Amino acid sequence: MSETLKSASHDIAADISALRKDISNLSDTVARLVTAQADTAREQVKSTANAYLKMGTDQFNDAKHQIEVTAADVEKRIEHHPYAAMAIAAGLGLVIGANIMGKR
Repeated sequence: MSETLKSASHDIAADISALRKDISNLSDTVARLVTAQADTAREQVKSTANAYLKMGTDQFNDAKHQIEVTAADVEKRIEHHPYAAMAIAAGLGLVIGANIMGKR
């Protein structure tokens, strides 16, 4: 082979080797970017889930507090008006019983 052909062949081999190295580096860079974006997405999902969990917990605690306040108020009314409470309970019992008996 002539010197020019040998030189061109060597240059092509060097170019191919450099291209392989560049492709390998590019693959590593893409892999790092994909991993970073996946980590960012995972953190965003965690953050959103935690925000909804806190919101749900707050709403549950508010409802629980309201139920406790209402139950205390009902107990106080029953203590102050026991005969009225018994009359209301008896009336509700009659209405419920009539509905159950009427459906048979």
